Amino acid sequence: MIEVGCVNFMQVDAIELQVDAIELQVDAIELQVDAIELQADAIELQADAIELQADAIEL
Repeated sequence: MIEVGCVNFMQVDAIELQVDAIELQVDAIELQVDAIELQADAIELQADAIELQADAIEL
């Protein structure tokens, strides 16, 4: 019976580690989303800069 209890505790520990791993994956995905959003912002700023340069050339 003690062995069964130990196995159950080990299973609980394993599940907790899996949950931790999933939470870390979620965090990583959120950071990737943030990075993509920052890249999109940078592209928009580059487009704005190009438009301003085009306007300056016309002037």
